[in-house]
Amino acid sequence: FGAELAAEFGRLQAEAFGHPPELAELATAVVGRFGWELFGAFEGDHLVAAGALRAHGAAAWFGFAATRADHRGRGAQSALIVARLTAARAAGCRWACVETAPDTAEKPNPSTHNLRRMGFRDAYERPNWVKVLREK
Repeated sequence: FGAELAAEFGRLQAEAFGHPPELAELATAVVGRFGWELFGAFEGDHLVAAGALRAHGAAAWFGFAATRADHRGRGAQSALIVARLTAARAAGCRWACVETAPDTAEKPNPSTHNLRRMGFRDAYERPNWVKVLREK
């Protein structure tokens, strides 16, 4: 999809990850940019899940995978992974990578399960750093 859905894509990202609405613009910034391809799952005309592909040479990066809470568990992300793998291969990519939150017994990660089911393998874990801003 393109610019016509940029704002809806940004809102979807913010809502799915529990970010403040002001951060929606971070996701909308990739829509329509050279080298970025956006994929969506729809219910009618309504965007319910999305994911991005950034292909460069032999490598592809998958990101911005999000699904509205009331549409999870219906296979949208699995279909979007397949669509992005197909597009990456068509673009000449030989490798695809993606990152997800940790998958633990206490907090299972459905994204990780989807990716493993599609043939992705865990390469390594890295810490995520968060800066907490204090009010003055």
